[in-house]
Amino acid sequence: MLNFLKITGAIAALSAISAFAAPKEPLDTVNRQPVPKWSWNVKNNGELTITLPGNSYALRTRISYPHMPKEGWYLIPGNAVKVTKDGAKTVVDFKCKYYTLHRTIHAAGHKLVVRDTYKNITSGDLAIAFDNILTPARIPKKDNVRIAGCYRPGSAPVPDSPAQNSSILFENPNGTLAMVLEDDFYRLQAALKKSTGRGAVQNRSFALPPNDSYTFEFSFYPIGNGDYWDFINQLRRDWKLNTKIDGNLIFCTCPHPQVASYTPEILQNAVVKYLGGKYIGGTNNTWYGQPSFWITPGSRNFMKDYVSRDHQLKKLLNASKKVRKWSPDLSVVARIQTVFGAPPQGLKDPVPYADSVIIEANGKPKQRISRSRDKKPVGYINLHYPMVGNSYYKLLVDLVNKAMDSGIKTIYFDTFCYSFWSLYGRWTYDRWDNRTVDIDQKTWTIAKKKADLAVLSSDAAVELNKLITKRGGKMFFNGTPTTRKQMSILPTSYSFAESSYNQLPITQHASHPVNLGYYPGYQTRKNAWKTPKDMYENAMDNLEYGCLTYVYWLTSKLPTAPTIYARMFPITIKNIYAGCVEGEERIVTKRSGKYSFGTNTEPKIYIYNKEGVESSPTADQVKFETVDGKVIVHLTLPEGFAAILEKQTENVRDALANELNF
Repeated sequence: MLNFLKITGAIAALSAISAFAAPKEPLDTVNRQPVPKWSWNVKNNGELTITLPGNSYALRTRISYPHMPKEGWYLIPGNAVKVTKDGAKTVVDFKCKYYTLHRTIHAAGHKLVVRDTYKNITSGDLAIAFDNILTPARIPKKDNVRIAGCYRPGSAPVPDSPAQNSSILFENPNGTLAMVLEDDFYRLQAALKKSTGRGAVQNRSFALPPNDSYTFEFSFYPIGNGDYWDFINQLRRDWKLNTKIDGNLIFCTCPHPQVASYTPEILQNAVVKYLGGKYIGGTNNTWYGQPSFWITPGSRNFMKDYVSRDHQLKKLLNASKKVRKWSPDLSVVARIQTVFGAPPQGLKDPVPYADSVIIEANGKPKQRISRSRDKKPVGYINLHYPMVGNSYYKLLVDLVNKAMDSGIKTIYFDTFCYSFWSLYGRWTYDRWDNRTVDIDQKTWTIAKKKADLAVLSSDAAVELNKLITKRGGKMFFNGTPTTRKQMSILPTSYSFAESSYNQLPITQHASHPVNLGYYPGYQTRKNAWKTPKDMYENAMDNLEYGCLTYVYWLTSKLPTAPTIYARMFPITIKNIYAGCVEGEERIVTKRSGKYSFGTNTEPKIYIYNKEGVESSPTADQVKFETVDGKVIVHLTLPEGFAAILEKQTENVRDALANELNF
């Protein structure tokens, strides 16, 4: 009975490169696979089955209860459930002496939506662990389950580092199906698992106060003969993620001097004209609101580099003044490290922002201790979180207002979403969000209550973005939103991931598909970062996974001609693929194939060779075809080449004539 519930905790050791590399065959963005007819059914015992032409899938659920014996789970399907109809919805109800589960299932166009409402019917706080397990009727011999877009090897998405791309996809000929988590706490608390063709979402972090309830929501996407990219593009449309990214970010000018020391020629040519820079870090090693980031935690030079926030702001203003004079369209960025935004403290100093300090499970503040050369403690930095109304939120608001009052209109927040991993803070144990706990998996009761910082800080994220936007500014942040409130700021902000080639930038598939670039010895496949060719290869690496690139560090040798970055933006995202990002204004691709803007005019095309050198296309690289009045580009790219197609103004007269069949 329980064999189907045995899900291993380890992810298969897939090769990141081979599992996700752009295929060699041409990419057809014009004719994608249609979704086949599919159906769903709920049996009297509560089992949900989803049927496609190529396979069918059964959803089964197991749920804990206090002092549960080994393998004593309550099960759905089972004898204790009641199945009823409520219009177009099917309802599955389960009740025990501890809680009720009210499950509704309904089709919503191209997807199937499931909502599970748990209600605590006891007089005390109640831990509820549960698994939702999806099993195909026919399990293929090869591994066909892709977790979170095929996550990096050896690192399962778990609550400590949740999958921002909260999906499990089963690839089967004419039977591909995806499952995706939709609500905040399911995305934050889930551990995604797979084993021998099965997939499961495990939750070991959920609890409810007396008489309280919460609804988990997840959806199924039948894809049929489509692939992961058809699924993720549909999800991106449903989640309204396809917003405009208006320009390149040069995160810092290392290994070159501060931007304030640049000549007008370097700014106007290397940064703006050849790299498409629209935003640039105002200082290299100083973070606004705190000392140099890498000089603080655990450093021998603790506090020596820190003068004051006013001193830091003065440095930013000096950079901004010169940039505005020489390149008016280039904006200086004030960078704030969200977690470490407060100044460092001596060991005997009073604790600042005490109401905002992250508290660990042992009851102590989460902090970094700095030591002297003889390894003696000399100071500390506490880790904080902003919540509307707390003192740390007020500090961040003050930093933003002072920067914007001074004329700096672009603000960057690092580690902004509090869902990256516990090193930067995932939970605080001094309060309860009424949903999140550590569960004792021997007694299946609450071990410790805690609050998820991604949820606690969400309102602050919204308000900070609103403040910056209202004042005519732009906000960048590092990290993928994992709550609906965080996601609501994406149309008016810019999100990117800071993830290496082997970690895959796929987390951004559920946000803006942009990854921060490389610098020497960090995130690179080689310890070299010297020429524009290195920057080109960086862009090609990220494009492999359907992502564009912001520049982290400049190379030792600056570009002397337009690079692929110069024409990568602005772009309003439409679709992403392995090796290609398709936008309204342009298409950036490293794959041969068929492309079209759906207009009657030929796009402008730029070709980049293996060195990243730009040229016009040759006759053997580009052929045009017109079908139903729409121009289709047949692109042939040698290995290591890339292309950018820029949309041109449509011939309105020809378009009207074609529409009227003249």
